[in-house]
Amino acid sequence: MDDITGRWAYLSVNSTEQKLVNLTLEIENNGRTLVAKLFTKRRVNIEALSRTLRGMWHSAQNFEVRDLGANTMLILFGSEVDPPKILAQGPWSFDKYLIRLYKPKEEKSVDDATFTIAPFWI
Repeated sequence: MDDITGRWAYLSVNSTEQKLVNLTLEIENNGRTLVAKLFTKRRVNIEALSRTLRGMWHSAQNFEVRDLGANTMLILFGSEVDPPKILAQGPWSFDKYLIRLYKPKEEKSVDDATFTIAPFWI
């Protein structure tokens, strides 16, 4: 441990590296955002999920799937038309597991997503 601490003493930051970068993600409009949760204990392959959803949803514009961990994904759409349409056509599943979709309100963030209820067709 002392060896690592001693090496850190020789490190320095130049003026270019010293600039601060704001890492907060600001989404101006939640109209193009959905949060998805898969109800499985298995780790989900995001690439396979993304390909499958593209084929099922037939969205007007492309969308991006970002892994948030714990089988939760952030889905960013290119169009505000797609999220309400996809929500109305649910419920959805992937590999026989339920996908619960959450639409954040304007004043809410992704962290506020709750997955306590799910619609079903009977």
